[in-house]
Amino acid sequence: MHTDTLSFLAQPGTPFDIVFIDPPFRQGLLDNTLELLASNGWLAQNACVYVESEAEGAAPTVPPDWHLHREKSRARLPGGYIFGTVEKAMMLINIGRLLMLAVWAFMVFNLFMPFPRPLNIFVNVAMVFTIMMHGLQLHAA
Repeated sequence: MHTDTLSFLAQPGTPFDIVFIDPPFRQGLLDNTLELLASNGWLAQNACVYVESEAEGAAPTVPPDWHLHREKSRARLPGGYIFGTVEKAMMLINIGRLLMLAVWAFMVFNLFMPFPRPLNIFVNVAMVFTIMMHGLQLHAA
């Protein structure tokens, strides 16, 4: 759909349980986006919203009955905010952890019982990349 996001969200929407937002930074779009999501029916009653943000960005304004969780982020690395009811926010965090655990299990399994080529090569390269990224996160801590 080729349209302006704020114009699109100004229309009545279908409610979603989980919403991911990655706005352009330093343009003042986040507060308007959140307001339109909440006021035009885009969010289900117990929705959970993930907002990507800059490492130094200010926390978004959330309704008083919602829980705000700052995603773990290290200096100079982008992070995000998860807000919604406590149950939904924790569910989203735990789903992310479970998916990461599944990815690691897939990559480690490949070490003991290699997949056929070219998948084997791809998984090994992905594992090296993942180890490097986790190492950078630990180093930045």
